[in-house]
Amino acid sequence: MIIYNNINEIQNTNIAFLIDESVYRIQTELVNEYTNGRPYHIIQSGEASKTISGLNSVIQWLIEIGADRNTTLVGIGGGVVTDLTGFVGSIWMRGVRFGFVPTTLLNLVDASIGGKNGINIGQRKNQVGCIRQPEWIIHDFRFLDSVSDPEWRSGFSEVIKHSVIADADLFGFLEDNDTDSFRKNHNGLLEKLVNWNVKIKSDIVEGDVYEADSRRILNYGHTLGHAIETLYGLKHGFAVSIGMAFSLFVHPIKDSDRILRLISKYGLPTWMEFDPNPVMELILSDKKQTGGVIGFVVANGIGNAEIRDITTKELKTKLEKFLIV
Repeated sequence: MIIYNNINEIQNTNIAFLIDESVYRIQTELVNEYTNGRPYHIIQSGEASKTISGLNSVIQWLIEIGADRNTTLVGIGGGVVTDLTGFVGSIWMRGVRFGFVPTTLLNLVDASIGGKNGINIGQRKNQVGCIRQPEWIIHDFRFLDSVSDPEWRSGFSEVIKHSVIADADLFGFLEDNDTDSFRKNHNGLLEKLVNWNVKIKSDIVEGDVYEADSRRILNYGHTLGHAIETLYGLKHGFAVSIGMAFSLFVHPIKDSDRILRLISKYGLPTWMEFDPNPVMELILSDKKQTGGVIGFVVANGIGNAEIRDITTKELKTKLEKFLIV
């Protein structure tokens, strides 16, 4: 995977852009530096675009502009846009080149990395998709200037996840800093943080590209997280932080309180009230569930995680107890 700093490093004028509508509205001038008269399609912000109808809309647009096998697709936006761009790029003309310009912290450190592309089917998140890597990713931190505070905090959930499952030094680095210090980018802290997380996730992915085994630890916090994100409309990072807290409830460790303190320090929730029945129904439809058993990620300590099998019956019992703690 190649990381670039600006669009001028991309030697291909046959580019078509998919752009998040909020990013285009707020950062019009910056977006225009990228498009520079080339065709672009505005994607509605939010998960509603990661659907069959959203996919069809993009394909119809590609037909209208005469996109061919030499067209490179570029997604500018958060995870929804890059997921959709990667999926369209993987199936248009049986596969064309594509690249990403992440505009949120969460997308910079997580969603843009690893080659997972896809769409949702009803309430089933990422149920249809593929694994295919982008040709390159552009890190342009200017896009982060307009990110809202909730979106900014949401990105730190995946950063904390990486530290808990794979890197105790990163965890300590997060303890020594806070959201403001990264946002102000004192002494290049933000760039250091992003590069650090890109390396962690890239190393994990390279060891198991198609998620047959070790890559599954990246699902830490996501079993519950994906379900409550879908059902209650939470931001992805907020849902995952609650999912991480739930994992610590299922499998407590001596550092549980330390992890929960760090989650709270970065303005992320560790609990919410929810109905366990529809949540459990959605978990049962998840890709991680097979034959009544779920591969559930637990931390054994800061910087170390593993996948343990848990029955769906046991998981539901834990969910119900988690709600009354």
